[in-house]
Amino acid sequence: MRAWNVKEKKWDFVLLDDGLVYNRFTDVKDTFGNEIYEGDIVADYGGEEYAVKLVKGVFLGISKEGKCYNISSPCTYVVGNIYEEISF
Repeated sequence: MRAWNVKEKKWDFVLLDDGLVYNRFTDVKDTFGNEIYEGDIVADYGGEEYAVKLVKGVFLGISKEGKCYNISSPCTYVVGNIYEEISF
């Protein structure tokens, strides 16, 4: 499982550890073949950005305005994550 290491401010792949925020793999890859995880920020070709969240058992892209979007679009690509992008 991928987890954000709060102290070292980097991604770790671990089983269990205190101080880590765990992010589930969505089973979706972006247009460039990168795996999309819960907590990632994805964008579409129009430049709209969404945070990936698990909502009622479904991974969705949630905009800053709270609108929901499908993250499995072939135009979606990872641009960052909610832990490194303070503005999101």
